[in-house]
Amino acid sequence: MSCFWGSVHFYIVFSAGSPMFYFTGSKIPQVNEHIYVRYSKAQTVKDLDSAASTTVKLDHKQILITGAAGQSAMIRSQSLNEQWGGKPGEMPNLMQWGNIQYNNFLVELEKIRQEINLPMPRHGWALDDWDDNQEVMA
Repeated sequence: MSCFWGSVHFYIVFSAGSPMFYFTGSKIPQVNEHIYVRYSKAQTVKDLDSAASTTVKLDHKQILITGAAGQSAMIRSQSLNEQWGGKPGEMPNLMQWGNIQYNNFLVELEKIRQEINLPMPRHGWALDDWDDNQEVMA
């Protein structure tokens, strides 16, 4: 991936899963200068989609499970709408439970975000075609 930021030209390659930056322009960061990089990277869970290892931190495991359970319950509740012979109240109860779990997941994600106390630049560039780069970082 080639990038241009201001007057800094660089490209990024991944070697053994780690990003390596190569600066090609005349302006190269000097010792004690900071570079903040924000990018999206997929997390993996061992044995899910043939992943060899888990990249999710162990203390975040329950948070991930809660979010997945909430999403699954909400999706399942929608399929109950067309089920023959369903129990009365089953669909809204499952949707409500899923919403509660998913909202708990979002609260925990916000806590994790606050734990990571890194100064982040307020401006950047779009990561892909769907990123409008309008997110406001606190």
